[in-house]
Amino acid sequence: ICCSLPEVDKTITIVTLRTLQGDIRLRLKPEWSVESVEYMQRLAGYPLCLKCEFYRPERGFLLQGSK
Repeated sequence: ICCSLPEVDKTITIVTLRTLQGDIRLRLKPEWSVESVEYMQRLAGYPLCLKCEFYRPERGFLLQGSK
């Protein structure tokens, strides 16, 4: 059973993903997509995401994924 995501934390502007290949820093851009930024701000408050999948990274632009 999984928990619901925490509330949006608007103070989070950069998120670091820790992967086996190294850390990936994401600068959140609400002017590009408020919904996506709020989702990442919620995920950042989640204790651990073992089922998160990120795919289709576009350098300097976006990272798509699912939880």
